[in-house]
Amino acid sequence: MNAYAIDESIFAERYPNFQDYQAMSLQGLNNYFYALFSKSIVLHGDKDIYQLQFQNDSGETILNINARIERSRLENTLIESVHFNLPNSENFDYSLTRNGANLIETTDTDLLTFKFTQYEQSYDLVFKQLEARFQKKKNDDGSDKSYILFGMMEINILLETNLLEDEAYRNYIYFFKGMPNPQSMLTVRVIRDFSESHSLKFIHSTKGVEISPKYFFQGLEEGSQTFTEFSQISLKVLGSLGFPKIKGIN
Repeated sequence: MNAYAIDESIFAERYPNFQDYQAMSLQGLNNYFYALFSKSIVLHGDKDIYQLQFQNDSGETILNINARIERSRLENTLIESVHFNLPNSENFDYSLTRNGANLIETTDTDLLTFKFTQYEQSYDLVFKQLEARFQKKKNDDGSDKSYILFGMMEINILLETNLLEDEAYRNYIYFFKGMPNPQSMLTVRVIRDFSESHSLKFIHSTKGVEISPKYFFQGLEEGSQTFTEFSQISLKVLGSLGFPKIKGIN
């Protein structure tokens, strides 16, 4: 084994990964449903069925929301689906599909409040009403090619990370509907410099043209606005479906 082999930790502090973007995108949902449960009387029935009796500031129940969790296993696949049903017959649904051996079920609380563990293995997270998908693909060699799809915003983001023994790269690629080529592509490449006691050299580029770190991180910052915008849009969708307004959240 090479004690100096490059691994994914070299990206950890300065370069966001797939889970970072997923957390940013789902922050609005996570905050909203955490507040929704804290402001509700929660009744737990049989077969993973819940009822949330949402209360106003005076302690009066003003809305009943039903939630149902469904789980199924097929060989090395675990599918966990959540369905929120409103009195006006509107629904909010999503599913989490994971593949691998010895998969442990996500807790009901985490599923209902969108607080997901940072899974290392491949998984597929799909939100029906938001037309959104977070698909992580982890390969045995440590590389991955993961997708984020925001159908309502007509944006598709691809993150690629590839690890070799003495070098690694990460691509951030943004596609918009109707564009054959990515509107934006940012790449960071890390090379082991053996002439300087195994120090690391970071090379930043866009579409093959080297740029300064300043413009690279400026591009990442601009791209992150997409995930913040999706977080805000998701709260508006909840309101349009009939979920109650919560002060300080939406």
